[in-house]
Amino acid sequence: MRKHLILAFGYLEAGLDAAAADALAAAFADPDALGPALELAAAAWRDGGPDAGRAAFRTVAAVAALPAAWAAWARHARVAAGPAEAETVLSEARERFPDDADLINQHAALLLSQRRCAAALDLLDRLDAAAARHPYVLCNRGHALLGLARPAEAEVCFDAALAVAPEMFEAVYGRAVAAQARRDDAAAEAGLRAALALRPDSNEARFRLAEVLARRLRFDDARAVLAEVLAADPENFTALYQTGVLHFLCDRYVEAIDWGRRALAVDPQRHEVYDLLGLALVGCGRAAEAAPCFADAARLTVPQAPAYASNRAFILHYDPARTAEEIFAAHRAWGERFGGAGDDPARRFANPPDPERRLRIGYVSPDFRAHSVAYFTIPLISAHDRERFEVFAYSATDKPDRVTEWIAERVDGWRDVLGQSDAAVRDAIAADRIDILVDLAGHTASNLLPVFARRAAPVQVTYIGYPDTTGVPAIDYRIVDAVTDPPGAEVWATERLVRLDRPFLAYRPVPDRPPVSAGPSASGAPFTFGSFNTALKLNDRVFDAWAEILRGVPEARLLLKAKQFAERAACDWVREAFAARGVDPQRVDTFAFMPTLGSHLEIYDRVDLALDTFPYNGTTTTCEAFSMGVPVLAVKGERHLSRVAESLLGAIGVDPVFLADDVADYVRRAIGWAGRRGELAAMRPEIHRRLVSSMLCDERGLTRDVEAAYRRMWREWCASGPRCGLGPSRFEREMAACART
Repeated sequence: MRKHLILAFGYLEAGLDAAAADALAAAFADPDALGPALELAAAAWRDGGPDAGRAAFRTVAAVAALPAAWAAWARHARVAAGPAEAETVLSEARERFPDDADLINQHAALLLSQRRCAAALDLLDRLDAAAARHPYVLCNRGHALLGLARPAEAEVCFDAALAVAPEMFEAVYGRAVAAQARRDDAAAEAGLRAALALRPDSNEARFRLAEVLARRLRFDDARAVLAEVLAADPENFTALYQTGVLHFLCDRYVEAIDWGRRALAVDPQRHEVYDLLGLALVGCGRAAEAAPCFADAARLTVPQAPAYASNRAFILHYDPARTAEEIFAAHRAWGERFGGAGDDPARRFANPPDPERRLRIGYVSPDFRAHSVAYFTIPLISAHDRERFEVFAYSATDKPDRVTEWIAERVDGWRDVLGQSDAAVRDAIAADRIDILVDLAGHTASNLLPVFARRAAPVQVTYIGYPDTTGVPAIDYRIVDAVTDPPGAEVWATERLVRLDRPFLAYRPVPDRPPVSAGPSASGAPFTFGSFNTALKLNDRVFDAWAEILRGVPEARLLLKAKQFAERAACDWVREAFAARGVDPQRVDTFAFMPTLGSHLEIYDRVDLALDTFPYNGTTTTCEAFSMGVPVLAVKGERHLSRVAESLLGAIGVDPVFLADDVADYVRRAIGWAGRRGELAAMRPEIHRRLVSSMLCDERGLTRDVEAAYRRMWREWCASGPRCGLGPSRFEREMAACART
């Protein structure tokens, strides 16, 4: 056998493929030849390069004609060339041996390593009952379910594996990860420690354990776990950096600096390390050394610190697992770090404290363009009483368009502040003697909250552009309505809530929009549900509900439109989500950006019933749907971002039939409406009529109410102040200390 193997690989090296195949065939007369043959193929890859190795493995696999040969080739390819090549090998192998359980399981494991969890689960579903009970298969299934945010189902898989193999690391570890996903940190800690007892060299388990311990505020224990990683691998970047962070969180700045520098030596391009070093150096008074760290952090970090923190606060709203407490804490933390502190006598307000004089209102936004915020601002700009109010706009718009021009032509003062420093913008506002400054962005991209943080005007307000508090102490008021923010909502706001006795915004339907249609099912097409919300508002809870609806209406389709669907990955993500929930992904249509607003609105003709997202409701999309006569079904929520739908539906008087009490009711109502197609079709003109005759389209009425609120705010300021802007924030003082040295 050995002689024939040596001859075979010699022939391969010489390019004599037929002779090599003959020699291998002779070698395989011995049933034990496969292992040595695969070892020689691996050696050919190592010594002769990838092409020689591929040829060797292909010849062995072809002659042996055994799934095990292909499986070994795929394992070697994954290590030597990466997952893409391994997937190519496995795909070909499975064409030859479509029912081989080992190949299917290995392919699923590869997909899991690429986080393609739905695809992995689909593969595992093809195994017969006996193969599906194998512990490794059960573990792969469990990890696929974890990736799909289904921890309870994953635990069932891991428990089944443990019943067969109680000391199997993959099962013990997987069950611990499931517990962590359920936020059962005690169970997660116990499980991770049990996993490490089985496999002491698992860094992945250690990092998770450190994360769990830190979440439980056991920082010393977390550092001890990371120390175990570093004992075996002193240059492990993650362990070095996270150890530095743990020291910083405990105000142990010298130790944080030491660990940060060690991490930097491993990877000098990681901006988070420079930020850690700078903060720690400032914390222990070594400002001269901190200055270059902050400079490097700014060089490597886009956006810079305040914007980075804003992005984090904003993105939390898209995670349904985040509590109101967590989200509020993130916003308040922004204000504590970046908010101004102490009076700045150099910025004393010269505004005459006359409570009834004509006021100067300044609107600040990066979105004075074809953007939903601009569409909701236009009614205010159009309807303001110019005898009582002067209107200024401070624009940080990086893509001006016709909407930008429209606004610039209709305000009393237009200021393009894009690219200007916060101080320069504050100077412009002071020069214009703005009385009330209105933020229209909150923590969304390119916001100017740092301008507000130092109090650029006597009265500061946030309105329209953000579904939550800003957390900025210098912003005095937030304009909402009694539905979006009922009594008690004050606990989630650092601003004083000003509730309008009407919807908090006004919508102007597009004048040349397409006509209202009867909907697709009225002409015999399948009943179609739809959502035009950003894909960021989609989550597992939404997918669960929508999948249940589609299962309840087997012939129905779902149409999704969002700019993210220009990317194939986003489309695949959605389709995999439905496939994982037992819904044929071919029933889901995705649309991306449309070239005109008219072509965008035309797609509403393809929708019978719009499904709102939760917990983050739509706003513009809901108003657009109404304007096209499309009913919108939503769920009652507990916070502003999940109560906007209730406000909008109530404004046109359809909340009794299109506002569900909970998700189960939402599903029931959606399925029920699919059986009342004629009624829905007849309702569409009425939906449009109700919109245009409602307070949602009463631009003048909204503006008068907002103006009355502005006047009350101004009278309060005249009576009590404050009289000047604020000094630098904690972050600015740190930076200034660095600059001075």
